Amino acid sequence: MKDNRGQTLLEVMAAMFILVFGILSVVSLVVMMNKISSERTQEVIAANLARESIEAVRAKRDSNWLAMEAGTSGVVWDTGLYGGASPSYDYTATINFSTTTNNWAYNWTPNVITNANCKIYKNSTTNFYTHTSTGGIVTPFTRLVYLYPVCSDGSEKTTGTCPLLTPKIGIHVTVQVQWTERGKIHNKYVEEKLYDWKIK
Repeated sequence: MKDNRGQTLLEVMAAMFILVFGILSVVSLVVMMNKISSERTQEVIAANLARESIEAVRAKRDSNWLAMEAGTSGVVWDTGLYGGASPSYDYTATINFSTTTNNWAYNWTPNVITNANCKIYKNSTTNFYTHTSTGGIVTPFTRLVYLYPVCSDGSEKTTGTCPLLTPKIGIHVTVQVQWTERGKIHNKYVEEKLYDWKIK
C-alpha cells in the first residue's frame, strides 16, 4: 500500500491558495466598485447642480416674458440676467433659491470658481443644496454660472455688450461645477443657449 500523506498536504495547500486568491479577488472587486460608485454619485450630483442653474436662468427669462405681457414697465426679456451697468456688465454669478422670496437670487460678486461665494452647502433641514452656509453642511462642490450675451450675428460677448446693429438675441449659459475627490479636481460643465424667441 502507498503512503499518500505528503500528497494530501500538497492538495490542501493548493486548495488554500486558490481559496485565498478567490477571496482577495472578490474583496478587490468590491473596493473598486465602491470607489467607482462614489465617483459616479458625485458626477450625478454635479450634473444636477449644473442643470438646476440652467433651469433657474430659463425660469427668470420666462418670468420676464410674463411680466412684459402683463405690462410691467422696465422689464425686458433679460432683466436680472446680468450684473453691473453699461459698459461694465458682469456675466458671472452664483444662483441661489431664496425660500423667503420663493425666487432665484443672483450674486454677481464671484468671477472665478475658487471664490468663497461659489461654495455649495447642503441644508441639514431640507437637504437642499445652496450657496448659503447658514444651517448648511459643507460639500466638496463649488458652482459658477456664466451668462454671456449672444448677438444677432452669432457672436458672443464676455465683456461689454452687443453692437447696436447686431443686438442681443440670447444668452449662452455655461455652468461650471467643481469638486475634489481623493485629491483630484473634477469639473462638470453644462451649456445651453437660451434665446429671446418672443422677439416682436
